[in-house]
Amino acid sequence: MGFSDLLSSGRGPGVIGTLIALLVLVGFGSLYMFAFDEGMQGGKKTIQAVVRDQKISIDSSKTEIANYRKRLDDVAHLKEQPQELDTLKVQAEHVAARLAEVTGEEAAARAAMEAADKKWEDYKDAYRAAEWAKAKGEKLGDVTSLAGVTYHDVTVREVNHREMKITDSTGPKSIDSKQLPLALQDRFQFDEVKKKAFVAEANEGEEIHRKKVEYAETLEKRDDKGMLLASLNRDIQNAAAAIKKANEDVEGWRVKIGRQRGLINAEKSKKISKAPQMEADLRRMQAQSDENKNSIPRLQGVKNDLQNKLRTLEQDISALNAELPKIAKELADLRAAKAPAAATAQ
Repeated sequence: MGFSDLLSSGRGPGVIGTLIALLVLVGFGSLYMFAFDEGMQGGKKTIQAVVRDQKISIDSSKTEIANYRKRLDDVAHLKEQPQELDTLKVQAEHVAARLAEVTGEEAAARAAMEAADKKWEDYKDAYRAAEWAKAKGEKLGDVTSLAGVTYHDVTVREVNHREMKITDSTGPKSIDSKQLPLALQDRFQFDEVKKKAFVAEANEGEEIHRKKVEYAETLEKRDDKGMLLASLNRDIQNAAAAIKKANEDVEGWRVKIGRQRGLINAEKSKKISKAPQMEADLRRMQAQSDENKNSIPRLQGVKNDLQNKLRTLEQDISALNAELPKIAKELADLRAAKAPAAATAQ
């Protein structure tokens, strides 16, 4: 019996085939016991748990591998970084140089445009100045404004951005530049922006003029009241001197009247007496004495009135003195505000 006969025969598997089959069955049985029998696994894990743990372990390994690869890529990138930095630096320098070049070209173009604009504006200003000067004294006959108002026998007095000043058959007048006939508007080439500036400057000039007038009037009031104050002081001094003299005269009149009475008594003892005439003199003396006494309260009343007026006047002067610096500051502010505008216009 050969080896092939041991594996198979006409009656079925041979002896060796039978043994191999038994070994296979025993192996699968053992595998089943270890894989599926919880007791044989030394724990309570099922095959599903083992497979799951292995999958988790595999996934963790894959993540570690990916991290290592990323780190390797980063290291490779860091090796190339100095070269990239040098390239970027060269590009940045090139861009900066081009930017400076373009900025210079833009500045030059802007300066050229500004110069051209200024030249054009200067030309227009020169044309206006010549045409406006030429129009002074010109007789235009009848002029009808865009508003429909007709002016007869018009003579031009002045032209500016705001208006044309004229004299017509009824006297001096002004026609707003926007109301002039279109032919005159085209001739005089008014500028709306400069008109606004002209009006603002004119208003500022008028405001400055008003402030100057207000300051001058306030100063004049203060000075006038100062002169009145000095006059009142003199009147008060005179009243005080008159009161003093009247008080002093009271005693003098008393002495004179006493002496006159004594003389009258002595005169009455004479056969030929001048007592009647002397008594008439006494009565005049008493009247003068009474008048002197009565003048004292009257003079005191005058003095009191003068002193009251003096106090009121001093308050007025004090208020005017306080007002003058305020007006002066407002005037200075207006002038300071106008100065930059004038500098800009130049």
